Amino acid sequence: MSSTTVTPVDVAIATRVDHLAQDFVGLAAALEKDTHFAAQVPPAVILDEFSRFKLWAGNIAAHRKGRRSLEYR
Repeated sequence: MSSTTVTPVDVAIATRVDHLAQDFVGLAAALEKDTHFAAQVPPAVILDEFSRFKLWAGNIAAHRKGRRSLEYR
């Protein structure tokens, strides 16, 4: 009974940052299509949080790979 699974340790921080960025964009796009949920959480709010996330990730080099990455430190 062997299965190949990816444990959280196996995924690089930069990869997680990339996936989160895609999730932010996807969520904003989904909210633009569905007005019911967009009334509760406007897409602009999600995009604002995404901007904050990008700024934070950039400041700590979470999006980088290699020697300049957060993971390397």
